[in-house]
Order: sequence, then structure tokens, then C-alpha cells
Amino acid sequence: VLPDYYPVALFKDGVAVRNYQQPVADIDVTDFVKKQPDDVTRWTRNAKGYSLQWPDDDEPETIEASAERPKIFPAGHKLNDYWKRLSGGGNTAMGGDVSVAVSNGYRFFSDGRFSTDSAVSSSAPGVFAGSTGDDGGTYTLNGSMLVLSYGSGKVKRMSIYYGGELNDPVLWLGGDSFTN
Repeated sequence: VLPDYYPVALFKDGVAVRNYQQPVADIDVTDFVKKQPDDVTRWTRNAKGYSLQWPDDDEPETIEASAERPKIFPAGHKLNDYWKRLSGGGNTAMGGDVSVAVSNGYRFFSDGRFSTDSAVSSSAPGVFAGSTGDDGGTYTLNGSMLVLSYGSGKVKRMSIYYGGELNDPVLWLGGDSFTN
């Protein structure tokens, strides 16, 4: 199980943004404030690093200056692995009878192709489970931007960063964390 870390973009003018899907260069802060007001705040520098007070949090958050920062893949890097994310919820921990698990995956190939898959599982009255897969196409990696061009003609631009070591990273795709 991977804790769900999220990148925070700190802009030079003192604005901070979290829970963004798009590349940082595509963030329109004015539009972001309208659509996701709880995910925009101001940051200040303090002795430990950066202090932020999100609108929906009771306590200020400090991002330590020594904290690992999300990294951008080097120019020319090709992804070549399967990346998965598991999320879910439910009320079984409180004596209920509902639990849901959702799995999402991206398989990237060094020749520039990708495929996706997902599955949903539920234990509840009126159980529903499903999966999809083999939706894919080609990808382009450029700095902090990943462009997925699906075989259907759909194009999706999303942010991409990694943490850890280049040969064994955690991957953030569109703001969500994935492991391999």
C-alpha cells in the first residue's frame, strides 16, 4: 500500500496549488481558484521550509525544505514499465458491509506505445464488479508533461513527475501516485 502523496506547485508570486492534473505550465491560477478553491493558497518561507494554510484544513502545513521534491524525467527518457494505483473506500471498519477497491494501470513501452487497464471490485449488497483494458495508443514525454494519444483520436495531457531513484521511482500521473 502506498500512502497517497501529492505534489504541491509553489509559484514565485506566493501562490500554492495542489490536486492538479495538468502540467504546471498549463495551470491558470485564476481559473483554478474558481473551480477548486480549497486547493489554492499562499505560501511563505519559514525556518523549516514553506508554510501553507489550505482553506479546508484547520492547521497550517509545513513542507520542509529538505523534503524530496518531485523530479522531472531527463530529456529523451522513455518509460518502460507497468504502473499501478489501488484506491478504494467503504464502511467495513465501522461495522458496515460495503467495501470498494479500484485498480488503475498504465503500461508504457520504450517504443512510445502505452496501454491502460482498470478494475472495480465491491463487496456489498447488489455487488458490481467490472474491468476494462487494452485502451491505448502512443505517448510523448516532455519535461513535466505526458501526452497520451489514444487510438480513438482522444488526446490527454497530464502532469508527470517521479520521486525516489530513476531506476525505482514512485510516479505521479495527473496528480495521482502510482508504483511499479
